[in-house]
Amino acid sequence: MIRDLRLMRPDGSGKRLLADGYDKPSNKMGIEAVAFSRDGTRLLACLASEFECSPVAFGISDGRRYVLRVGRHNELTFAVAISRDGTEVLAEAGRLEGPHRVLVVPLAGGEPRVLVRNADHASWSR
Repeated sequence: MIRDLRLMRPDGSGKRLLADGYDKPSNKMGIEAVAFSRDGTRLLACLASEFECSPVAFGISDGRRYVLRVGRHNELTFAVAISRDGTEVLAEAGRLEGPHRVLVVPLAGGEPRVLVRNADHASWSR
């Protein structure tokens, strides 16, 4: 896992910290980059712990952090993909040994929308 998530220009200049992976006591393993939106405006990452990788997104121009509420109490959550325009995140939620739900989570806030139940290992091709 990655301790810090930093953004920089291709030549190495302009480096800035987006997130410190150890900013929460419960987050002992770090942060992991998942994907940039196709338009390059947002970065999807996950806050990794022993059994899950909870989604979090960052605005590239302003560094804004979008904390995404995906699962219910006592559920594990996983970041899967970010939409091309960077407005939605594909995620999974469920119990460790139980069925998962595949959800779409809007970055602007609001309730996650369930796409399919009893599924995992989702991918997004849109």
